Amino acid sequence: MSMVTRCPHCRTSFRITSSVLKMHHGLVRCGHCSEVFNAFDSLSTTHDAPDEIEAPGAVPEAPVQEASVHAPEPSGETVSTPEPPEEPLQQAELEVLPEEPMEEFFVGKKPSKFDRVWGLGSALLVVSLLAQAVYYFRMEIGIELPGLKPYLQASCALLGCAIPLPEKIDLVGIESSSLQNQPGRIGAIDLHASIRNSAPFAQKYPLIELTLTDAQDAPLARKIFRPSDYLPKDARVGEGIPANAAVNVGLHLDAGTLQASGYRLYLFYP
Repeated sequence: MSMVTRCPHCRTSFRITSSVLKMHHGLVRCGHCSEVFNAFDSLSTTHDAPDEIEAPGAVPEAPVQEASVHAPEPSGETVSTPEPPEEPLQQAELEVLPEEPMEEFFVGKKPSKFDRVWGLGSALLVVSLLAQAVYYFRMEIGIELPGLKPYLQASCALLGCAIPLPEKIDLVGIESSSLQNQPGRIGAIDLHASIRNSAPFAQKYPLIELTLTDAQDAPLARKIFRPSDYLPKDARVGEGIPANAAVNVGLHLDAGTLQASGYRLYLFYP
């Protein structure tokens, strides 16, 4: 028994071996009309002819003639009708496709110029959206992935931007504070406080709101101080409060004729 496949275009039959079928998943080219097809789609078996000559590649199959069988005359003896001899397959060549044509066959038609331009435009759009996302979320990325922060800073240096410091007010608090009158000076008071950043990353210095109150805790005056107001002149405000660190705040105020007996401090970001 031999395996035979048939070209779907010219209907030429070929003998094919299992080793050829295993190569490139059965993808072959017809040696008669050069049609590319899959040998598995029309695979069948046939009886080998005794005097058949094996040709290189594979051998096409000739259509089998239908033989008419006449019934024997009734004679009481059982007569067996012999099967018609199978005609030998025609000689032809079946070519196994090399690697590159097989890849082209599976991929289909080659991409057109419009497809390439469209693909390039889509890739550029994706890169642009990704770059915008990194720009707008550069602060969050620097917090979550501190290893990328040097690269973000280098990119911002080229683009003329900066990575803003985080402003998580729930991780910033007042550890201690005091308000004292200056001796010998009417209305002159000193405010001292310690502000702690409990975050594992540096944060922006907050604004401080000071409210002076009377003996009944009613507000007498309120004022907001910026970091440049309550930090020393040589302080590096742009670096923010270091991670897990505290900074001391000192303010010298003139309350005038206000008879302040208490105060309230409030930290916030604008």
